[in-house]
Amino acid sequence: MNDFYGYGNNRQYEGLYGSGYIDAGKALMMDESGKPEAVADFELIADQDYFTISWTIPASSDNNVNNHLIYYSKEPFTASDDLSKLSRLVVDTKFLNSGDSYTTEIGNLDNMTTYYVAIQAVNRWGKASELSEVKSVTTNEGPKLSVSGEEIFLNTDAANPIASGEFTISNEAEGLLKWQASHRTVSAQLNSARPLPGKIASFNGKLSAFSAGQRDVAAAPEYVADDYPREMTWSELLWAMIGETDKSLPNSMAQWFRVDPEKYPDGFNLTSLWFEAPTDGIFGSNPKIEIYKGNVGISSASLLQEVEYPFFTYNYGIPLNEQIWFAPGESFWVVAHFDAGQEGYPLGMAHTERTDASGYSYMSNDMGKTWVQLSSALKGSNYESIANEFVWAIRARSLNPDWSEMLELTPESGTIKKGESQTVGIKADGRKIVNGNYSFNLNLTTNESGNRTTKVPVQLSVSGNNPSVDVPKVVDFGSILTGQSKTLTIEVFNKGYGSFQGSEYGASLYEDNISSSSENFSGPHSVNGGFPARATSKVDLTFNPKSAGSHSGTVTFTDKYGNEVKILLQGVATDPARLAVTPQVIEADTLSLGDDPKEFTFKISNEGKYPLEYVFPKFSSESVDGGSKLHKFGYNIGSTLEGFNEFAYEAAPELINPTDIASKFDDATYLTNAIPLGFSFPFYGKSYDKIYITSFGGVLFAPNKETLRSPLSEESSALAGTGAILAYGRQLQMSPDSKVEYGMKDGKFVINFKDVLALVYDTDYAPVSFHITMSPDGNIEIFYDNYTAANLFQNGSTLYCGIADPELEDCMTLTSVDMADCYDINEPTPDSKRYTLFNSGTAVMFESPRAQFVRSLEPAYGLVSPGESVEVKATVSVSDDMNSGETFNNLAIVTNDPAPAISAVRFKAFISDKGMSPEIVVENTDINFGDVFRTSEVMIPVTIKNAGHKMMTVTSAAFDNNSLGITNTLPFEIKPGASVDLIVKVPTEKECALDDKLTITTDAGDTSVRIAGNVIGCPAADLSFSEITETVESGATLSKTLEISNSGNEALEYAFSPEENVRLSVPEKENSVVSYVYGASVDNKTSFDWIDIVSNGLGEQNAYRYYMNHDS
Repeated sequence: MNDFYGYGNNRQYEGLYGSGYIDAGKALMMDESGKPEAVADFELIADQDYFTISWTIPASSDNNVNNHLIYYSKEPFTASDDLSKLSRLVVDTKFLNSGDSYTTEIGNLDNMTTYYVAIQAVNRWGKASELSEVKSVTTNEGPKLSVSGEEIFLNTDAANPIASGEFTISNEAEGLLKWQASHRTVSAQLNSARPLPGKIASFNGKLSAFSAGQRDVAAAPEYVADDYPREMTWSELLWAMIGETDKSLPNSMAQWFRVDPEKYPDGFNLTSLWFEAPTDGIFGSNPKIEIYKGNVGISSASLLQEVEYPFFTYNYGIPLNEQIWFAPGESFWVVAHFDAGQEGYPLGMAHTERTDASGYSYMSNDMGKTWVQLSSALKGSNYESIANEFVWAIRARSLNPDWSEMLELTPESGTIKKGESQTVGIKADGRKIVNGNYSFNLNLTTNESGNRTTKVPVQLSVSGNNPSVDVPKVVDFGSILTGQSKTLTIEVFNKGYGSFQGSEYGASLYEDNISSSSENFSGPHSVNGGFPARATSKVDLTFNPKSAGSHSGTVTFTDKYGNEVKILLQGVATDPARLAVTPQVIEADTLSLGDDPKEFTFKISNEGKYPLEYVFPKFSSESVDGGSKLHKFGYNIGSTLEGFNEFAYEAAPELINPTDIASKFDDATYLTNAIPLGFSFPFYGKSYDKIYITSFGGVLFAPNKETLRSPLSEESSALAGTGAILAYGRQLQMSPDSKVEYGMKDGKFVINFKDVLALVYDTDYAPVSFHITMSPDGNIEIFYDNYTAANLFQNGSTLYCGIADPELEDCMTLTSVDMADCYDINEPTPDSKRYTLFNSGTAVMFESPRAQFVRSLEPAYGLVSPGESVEVKATVSVSDDMNSGETFNNLAIVTNDPAPAISAVRFKAFISDKGMSPEIVVENTDINFGDVFRTSEVMIPVTIKNAGHKMMTVTSAAFDNNSLGITNTLPFEIKPGASVDLIVKVPTEKECALDDKLTITTDAGDTSVRIAGNVIGCPAADLSFSEITETVESGATLSKTLEISNSGNEALEYAFSPEENVRLSVPEKENSVVSYVYGASVDNKTSFDWIDIVSNGLGEQNAYRYYMNHDS
């Protein structure tokens, strides 16, 4: 017998000539022998759905029987019957010889049924033997599996890294038990696990929318935490929530997924599902979720698992009961059925760029009895034109490999006779599994009738694996300047199966776990989660050299067991450039309009050991690499705080006729509508005539587009585009005693925050007071009237005192949450601790840049070698838009000096009033103060502004009829651009009508103002008693009648604010008006759940008088 395909070039015909074996002897042998002998005897053994048949191959002339025919039937038969009508099995025996034994099996039989069986032998010439004896065999009720124990517990540790156990499988019934084991992961608790909706719209039509196995290679040894989670989805952007408009119909969706062999060469372990929906809204609830095999269409797919989840919510991982591993190239369906009567539309639809993906999404309205492609369901809707671009917004997720592959069973299958048992050994090698607790199911599949799968829970506890952390050999920071710092982020990989944890109470590493051998280097303040097993972590390392030279050091991380991870660090520091300016203040003396420009010089010197690079941003567009972030526009800070120009505190002024807007603020409303300033206010080079006051304790010049969130700082993106002045920075609460008033005082706009509530902790608040003034010349003043930093949240470290330009590129900040260091994480600096100095009496002024009289600067940019200097020439002159008097220009200088002693060169000058003149302006020349009560105190401000460029003197102010008076002391002066309130006192001793003309005399000319109004009578309240002193028994009621009379000549209005133990009943009288005054500790916004008590029968109607007498 020879292999035909093995000769010559016959490989090209492989498979075309049968088995390819040629027996030359048989091929030449002639048919001289006749038929084979009959099968002499055979043995039958039955189970519940099959029987085995064994016999000896009978004699034949060529010692070979080509095949055997096994006939079987539920009815008796004989050789004389028509055997072609019987069921039969053909058995190929051509490679066996006469006398050999042979056994085969016939399956798919009915249990508890008698079958009649006979065999016939057939030689190679098709001649059949006589039929054997017909025997009978009866299938039985089948086997019954039982397993010893309810659960298997395995434990591994350092001393015993391989855990082993066993369980026993028994057969308690007559049939032959066949079993085979598979395993699935249920859950894993690793000790160190690493820790957009579109446009919404609706459409008409059928739909409505609310837009908005075993394997050979185990995965665990190759497990790397960074590879997870993995995710499969066709969804790219959540687009809409859709569903059937007929709420009586259910909604179902089916999405097909395929494991791409290129992307998932080790397969995909499905652990959870994720259903997308908008974050706000009501859609669907409690769907029936199923996983089907994906090898066929959804209508005929085989169910793999019905997911039994603890609760359902969108945008959340829904865990599977058992994780399912799919081999590369395999596929599966995810199906979700939502019952009828859902409040919203439950099916999340997403857009995709994959042109072939629409054929993988199906929809049903009969719980999956019939399905239609999603693209077809969208016909007739607003989405029809792009229906082929939509899929279901479902994500199939894998959070870990199939850990159950680490279980080793001996044996993995077997056959057990009636009354016998078999011991199965189970082992797990904990050295390749991350420390933790794992739950598995052993699924024993048998040939039992009915339920053919029995689950055996296995609990595996793994401990004792050590961390093994790989780090860079050396981290080289290169060369930087002393005074600078450099931070590098490096990756460390814990290739061990044990976590590098900080303590018994948590995995994170803190200061006690992190140390440095050199003061020039430091590690991170903490490492969240430590170094998890089989995971990559990132840590920040900082080089902050204290002196010049080459530096090296080691940062050491220590875990709870004393294990250490050391990282070697290297860096070189060079002494930086050091800026010196001589002189720092240039006295330009007196400058007059029309004079020729004057020149002044100053020197910029480099006292350091590195080239100094400088630029004056006002006069050059050059930039400096590594330059300090300094304020460039030119505001100057004055303050009562140390380190700034002197500026004195002023108490909150008494505003005349202020507007209180405190009641407009609540939790949801923190910004007013536009409020007119009454003048043009210059701010960062632009002029504004209106502002928006915010309950965050400040002013915006434009409404915010992003929501303001506490605490604000110069880094808050919500302030972009607004322009801001902030004195507090957290949202303040309003109490009945709180006031937020604004008004004018001496030409300045004043905002007074009085007794507003600042956060202490949780729901505790403390009253604070401060006020802000804005001057027409651009100066901003902030005064803290009642403020104690230590009493407030985080010791007041969230205070934001500063100004921010609309672009947030040139802010000026005294303190903010980003600047403060309340936990002493870094070395203390004046900036980081300044928040502690703010208290009652603190004052801050942001002095606006004055009109520019420095016209040019040369050179405005340059490089200065160490030890050398450069002379800078400045040209100054006066323009006709400048005011006389003392002035200054601060020219910001930016350098690569990491700690410059100076940030601006100051030019001081006195502008002569030569060629200049004052100009008097009174905005309101006809004032009517209306009706005021007799004996009341009434003051009327008349604001006088000097709109010229020279000091103006007010020499006199008098009324023609002397019917009103002036409280100011005359004469007085008004600076150019400034205003002063001339206070008019209204005499209210007697009732009368007043109308008089005020003439104001100044060296800029005279002007007149008409002032008119009426002094009317006043009411006078008389009480029948002013106090009650009585002794009352507990539980008894004391009633008294209080009589109120009005002895004045105007109507009397009154109100009661009784304490809780006092109740009032106010009688009705003709022409009476009744109202109530209520108080609250904190005026928070209230939510209401209204109940209609009129229609539900719970309401009770009474006369109006009842409610007046029984109000509570």
